Amino acid sequence: MDNQTPPEDSDRYAAELQEMHNLQNQTSSWSGVVMMLVVSMALFVGTGSASWSLEHATTLILLMLLHESGHFVAMKLSGYRNLKMFFIPFFGAAVSGRSFNIPGWKKAVVSLAGPVPGILFGIALGIAGIALKITWMINAAVLCLILNGMNLLPLLPLDGGRVVQELFFARHYAFDVGFRVLTACIAAAMAVMFGDWFFGFLGFLTAIGIPTALRSGRIVHALRNEGISCDSETDDIPKELAIRILDEVNRTFPPQGLTPKLKAQTTLGIFESLNSHAPGIGATIVLAWIHAASFIGAFVMILVLMVGQQKLTNPDSGPGLPSEPESAERP
Repeated sequence: MDNQTPPEDSDRYAAELQEMHNLQNQTSSWSGVVMMLVVSMALFVGTGSASWSLEHATTLILLMLLHESGHFVAMKLSGYRNLKMFFIPFFGAAVSGRSFNIPGWKKAVVSLAGPVPGILFGIALGIAGIALKITWMINAAVLCLILNGMNLLPLLPLDGGRVVQELFFARHYAFDVGFRVLTACIAAAMAVMFGDWFFGFLGFLTAIGIPTALRSGRIVHALRNEGISCDSETDDIPKELAIRILDEVNRTFPPQGLTPKLKAQTTLGIFESLNSHAPGIGATIVLAWIHAASFIGAFVMILVLMVGQQKLTNPDSGPGLPSEPESAERP
């Protein structure tokens, strides 16, 4: 590719290139990050205070902080920048950050870094609760395992969905879009089946991103077929490649509402896909095994803890045998 960019192209995309520069060099102060975390946490607790006890709210916040801290550390070690941790009222918590040269296996590790440590912590806490016969520890362990186990469901945008997407479906845009459609349909069906708005919200979030994923995927596929790829060691997109992608964005996306900032965000997303590589066979097998084993282990342990808790609250009842009334006559 010619490294010389015609002046008219630079002038034509001056606003978009400036937006890209701003997005790639965006930084946040630690005071701003902490303020966002504290304010969003207060809003999260406030929206749930009507139905939560103080004990439940405290336990929930601590477990979510543990989960998101795993993502935060993994993203920091993987080279993500501009990291922020925050709570989302009615939904949960999240960590945001950006990097444009992260391989697929690292993205899968980042997704697993929240729920897997959380599940291990829940198992350890549950075993300790049963051994010490402390009910609140068992309750906290069950809540921890439910939160982290559900996060491993293979539904976008949950962690489990992102793992499955990176390991199997991100290899071709048709597979990726098909997985998104399937995820949205399954989430909608679960929302109707269980009457839970949470799954409906997941399906909605996935569905609204399908058109963008389809168009962006087609652009990535077309550029790779032309022999255009990127193995950048930095997050900085080459100017000539940015202009080439912007040409495709203008041609592929509907012009309505396509602001310079949105074009810049879309271009950087396509650059990230061009700069990413699918995990190898060995990494795929290992990470898929960790995902499946963690998911199964979480819910097996939940059953074990429920049985253990029942024995603590009703020690006289044996499995399958109802406890005998105290007033019953014995022969």
